[in-house]
Amino acid sequence: MIALVVLLAAQVCVAEEWAEFTQRFQKEMQAEDAAARKASVEGIAAFDTPEAVELAAKVWQAQTKRLAAVEAEKWKLRDEMAKYPLEIRDFKPVNKEWWEKRKALDLEARKVDDRARAEREVAQAAVGVIASRATELAVAEAIDLFEKSPDDALRAAIAQAAETGSEDWIFVLVERAVADKDPVVRASALGALAGRKAEAALPAFVKALSDPVWQVQLGGVRGLDVLDLVEGILPLVDALAKYDGRLKWEANGALARLTGEDFHG
Repeated sequence: MIALVVLLAAQVCVAEEWAEFTQRFQKEMQAEDAAARKASVEGIAAFDTPEAVELAAKVWQAQTKRLAAVEAEKWKLRDEMAKYPLEIRDFKPVNKEWWEKRKALDLEARKVDDRARAEREVAQAAVGVIASRATELAVAEAIDLFEKSPDDALRAAIAQAAETGSEDWIFVLVERAVADKDPVVRASALGALAGRKAEAALPAFVKALSDPVWQVQLGGVRGLDVLDLVEGILPLVDALAKYDGRLKWEANGALARLTGEDFHG
């Protein structure tokens, strides 16, 4: 009976703390400063509840909209900058007004890039909360956010979070990420799988060896190296014959560790 009373009291305490946190959180998320909003999002991690996961997912969705607005601003700036190209094909002096306008546009473009970077960090903080949860709800939210996100960098953030997230959702999520249209997302997914030394990722690493993008190929090489399985030897030997430069060096290094032989010969 006493244990039950203690448990109920604890639940009431957590509920009160959550209510207080969410009230404060709603105000803090109105701040223009992305760094302040990121700190508030990171505070969600203190609550191991379904409501915390749902709140993190809502933050992600809000950040997706913010980023879409920033990206639209970037495209508008690019259209304006196209009127003041840097490549001058004739040798006539450019007037001062032209240069001043171009410099102003360049400065504004850098500011917009900084804003986009800061907003992505807020979204990544929300991903960190979701990835740390070993619940069906967290898995479902992570997959849903990955599939709906139009922003390549945000999808890459989910793939990267899989390296430190719970085992319960990593394979389902990364299975989607390694097939993503964006090579950065694919490379991020492979890196996460390598970090977890996930043997189930063997087919993904082998497939990556023939990816058209060298960074993804490198992810496949390093993944097979980390797994340290004999099944990775023949695919690496085949890839070695096609690679050159850094890829060839990395593949040979992986084979040397797997077999004890130097294949450069």
